[in-house]
Amino acid sequence: MSMGRAPRSARSGSARSESWSERYDVAISVSHAGRGLERSPLPIVTACHGTGMMELMSAFAASKSAVGVARVLKRLLLLPLDVRRWRRASVVVSVGEQVQESLANWPYCRSDAILIPNGVESVGAEREARSISSLPESLNYFLYVGRLAADKNVHFLLQVMQRLPDDGPALVIAGSGPEDAALRLEVKDANLGARVRFLGDIDRAEVLALMGKAKAVVFPGVRREGLSISLLEALSVGSPIVATRVAAPPSLAASGIQVLPLEAGAWSDTLVDDLDRTSLPGRFTMSACVDAYVQVLRRVSEERRHDVQ
Repeated sequence: MSMGRAPRSARSGSARSESWSERYDVAISVSHAGRGLERSPLPIVTACHGTGMMELMSAFAASKSAVGVARVLKRLLLLPLDVRRWRRASVVVSVGEQVQESLANWPYCRSDAILIPNGVESVGAEREARSISSLPESLNYFLYVGRLAADKNVHFLLQVMQRLPDDGPALVIAGSGPEDAALRLEVKDANLGARVRFLGDIDRAEVLALMGKAKAVVFPGVRREGLSISLLEALSVGSPIVATRVAAPPSLAASGIQVLPLEAGAWSDTLVDDLDRTSLPGRFTMSACVDAYVQVLRRVSEERRHDVQ
């Protein structure tokens, strides 16, 4: 089996693409639905992290302003192109259950999509947490890790904080994005400055250390998307997790995640309790993910060689 990412000449459709196609059995696209491989004579195996229809539904759910309505219209205009790309791919691999469901339904009608969940290295609950210089060692906190964007719903966590007692857990926010300034202003207006910490972008080792020491890692997102790597990393260190139904897929129900509705009272009541630690199911490890991809690529490669002969 020979495979590889298409060189620039092949992706641009030059004459050298013929020699490229003779060297490989399969073209692999990890994103963008095989964009740039339209002229490739090879079967295209494409990983789908989310569909245009999922983006459209998320934009519609968040369309409470003129900007939100503009996002809906943009997604609607781009939807036919997204459908064409996913229908063109020879083999589609979905990284999560919500993606799998979206691909199987109209307008994609790709019921043949293969579910291979994202995977992470299994770190283990025994991982020694590093000292994070910007946080006191004794700090009791819950943690949000991710992009600061409207669909991540970080503003909801500030509503939760206002319901917690003054001596309750702090909120630590690691990440950056377009909502950064608005969130900081909201923290200031709500007099939460002593209880909410913004760390900005930090490296993966620091993220894992923070997760390992957190009272809980929280996922308040409302966007339909693929399987969150941050969610899997929190599971890999055994962190207690509180998440919305959108953020936590049903396949992770047995891992110990607390799944709650978007009600600030329910979240504040849960976050003051002692929460159970979680665990990463074996099918979501990096080794399981790699093994599943290898099986798919071998099958597609063998089928192509049989067709060529």
